[in-house]
Amino acid sequence: MPPLWLMRQAGRYLPEYRELRAEKGGFLALATDPEAAAEVTLQPIRRFRFDGSILFSDILMIPWALGQDLSFGVGEGPRLEPALVDHALDRLQPVMGRLEPVYGTVAKVAAALPPETTFLGFAGSPWTVATYMVAGKGSKDQSETRRFAYRDPEAFGAIIDAIADNTVEYLARQVGAGVDVVQLFDSWSGSLSPAQFERWVVAPTASIVERLHARCPGVPIIGFPKGAGGQASGLRARDRRRCDRAGRDGRSGLGARLAAGGHAGAGQPRSAGADRGRGGSRRGDRPDPGGVRRASARLQSRPRHPARHAHRACRAADRPRKEHDMSGFLGAAYDWVKAAHLIFVIFWMAGLFMLPRYLVYHQEALAAGNTSEAANWVERESKIRHIILTPAMIVVWVLGIALALNLGLADGAPGLGWLHLKLALVFLLTGYHGWAVGYAKKLASGKPTLAGKQLRMLNEVPALAVTLIVVLVIVKPF
Repeated sequence: MPPLWLMRQAGRYLPEYRELRAEKGGFLALATDPEAAAEVTLQPIRRFRFDGSILFSDILMIPWALGQDLSFGVGEGPRLEPALVDHALDRLQPVMGRLEPVYGTVAKVAAALPPETTFLGFAGSPWTVATYMVAGKGSKDQSETRRFAYRDPEAFGAIIDAIADNTVEYLARQVGAGVDVVQLFDSWSGSLSPAQFERWVVAPTASIVERLHARCPGVPIIGFPKGAGGQASGLRARDRRRCDRAGRDGRSGLGARLAAGGHAGAGQPRSAGADRGRGGSRRGDRPDPGGVRRASARLQSRPRHPARHAHRACRAADRPRKEHDMSGFLGAAYDWVKAAHLIFVIFWMAGLFMLPRYLVYHQEALAAGNTSEAANWVERESKIRHIILTPAMIVVWVLGIALALNLGLADGAPGLGWLHLKLALVFLLTGYHGWAVGYAKKLASGKPTLAGKQLRMLNEVPALAVTLIVVLVIVKPF
């Protein structure tokens, strides 16, 4: 039997999914909780042992990260505000931290899946994502977006480019977190003329595929231009600018698929009630047995990477950052600010390691009655405070606040629990800094208040705090 997976297999036909979604209070809250989203992704695997597992998320995560507000009304489908039909793209404020929960979900699922189960990540293709960004919602014929593209192809091209650029990074991060295969969903590609299909579907998809192949060599990419018919063959060719597989929807017969690609390709079975957040099927909440049966005929082969748990990391981007490259309000300065922040963190930590040790030696000199040596320590402590410690702390705070805001801290972006705890630890270090400076002044006036053993124990506070901070920043456990 050929391999089997369902495009929306994490959908609402499962009672355990319904229960978890009700508990979370909505689709977006569910999709941005890595623990819950991972559970939803794994639920159908436990029940049915599908050969592939599809990430539980949504194609509109990229517009949300680019700065549009995303909501899912009951029975209405997704809404994006402001709609770009009357709002300039460059007025949006990207919040790249909104995508962090997705990568957390991927990591949790990759660690839990059986080794024989392929893990598929995905993103929306630029054309389909752009239709939502421009109109602010879904539509039957995408007429508003098509008119916008004809009226102002330059502005629409900028939207397509912003989506494509960020999709490369988004999918590369998914691969780095543990998916085996990625898929590009172009749900509305069937509404375009051949010329527009080439311009707004084939060209941006080719750009994404070429860059993703360069960054993540060997990772298969599936393109799914729903309703595109014979035009879908333009997405698959034997070069690095085309998808490794082109999916066909249920309206394409097996003969058409064989004629177009020489094999059945990577067909997309559809479970009727399994819609991720878009209101589900109009035929009710029952799975479509026919869709399941057709799946076995559509999937010819399953890409597989048994060494998922030793997954290769994608290479860093080989292109300059662009204005809407999910860098937040810092834009192209993001990497520079981050580098400067790290440099001054090192300076601050060096000072916090040195000053408490100076205090120990200073107190020992006072206890021994060596006033000249104690005076030397007063001078040393003053220099380290004024030259290294206090200036470095100020710069760390200024740059750190800028980076935190850039990640969406002030916007309540989800998946930043690690950042909140990190900030708490930085407050702790700042308080420790103040205590050390104050105790140095006590020693300078000859009034120590702590025993030598207590002072030495307090020396370990910076080391413990910085260890926890590094773990939080690298692992991002919550």
